[in-house]
Amino acid sequence: MLCPRCGADISDDAEICSGCGLADPANPPRRSPLRRLAASCIDATPAGEIIRRALGRETIRGLRKRLARKYLRGSGIEFGALDAAVDLPRGAKVQYADVADAKTHYDHATAPDIVADIEIMAGIDDNSADFIIANHVLEHVENPFRALQTIHRVLRRSGIAFIALPDKRFSFDRKRPLTPLEHLITDYEHGPEWSRAAHYEDWVSNAFGLQGDKRRAMVAEFDTRHLNIHFHVWDYDAMNEMFRYAAARFGFTIVHSQMNGTSEALWILQKRSI
Repeated sequence: MLCPRCGADISDDAEICSGCGLADPANPPRRSPLRRLAASCIDATPAGEIIRRALGRETIRGLRKRLARKYLRGSGIEFGALDAAVDLPRGAKVQYADVADAKTHYDHATAPDIVADIEIMAGIDDNSADFIIANHVLEHVENPFRALQTIHRVLRRSGIAFIALPDKRFSFDRKRPLTPLEHLITDYEHGPEWSRAAHYEDWVSNAFGLQGDKRRAMVAEFDTRHLNIHFHVWDYDAMNEMFRYAAARFGFTIVHSQMNGTSEALWILQKRSI
């Protein structure tokens, strides 16, 4: 079957889409007509985001936009924008990057200007970007510290890494164990191949909820096809531990972090000038 949100080809037995995380792909969640009407009325006003913020109902995109206006200047790269590119401040210039053209799964996805893996960024020069945006990207990366090291390489002095990650407590990852910091360090220092099969096992068992022969068959399929999943899982405290380690090891300063609603955490890292 195909996921009605992102169009990913998923197992008929799955309750979770591995492409976008939609729970029960055959029955997308619906808000009540009254809530849809109220939300549309607020969003239709020029001060919609201000009203939402005052009511404590700031949207995910609204907070991203507000922080982008505070921290992002110059020219940069956004990885994995898909259909949710960050609304940048006036004057900021961006190129979009992804590992492939996502329009095959998202009708309104932003076509990438650059086809590149965020772990390597082949062809992207050192010290060439004022900012790099990676929202809901690092959880799909097998070697997050390698990606953060590469982000540091590409950023200019005092450049900004604008990163959002899902908090497992409020997603389909909630039953999965947290990824320990030591695991991430081992992935970085020795390569992630050693843990790939275990990640697929965890994903199929605890996100998809499959057991027995169905679980074994799907794990084998994922491993054979090297499919993209949420390889790593964090809550806010685990993210804090990871980013503090990365800041010390690679040369960042954490200048801002906060939960964005209950679904994600936003992290603003700045490359140290010295």
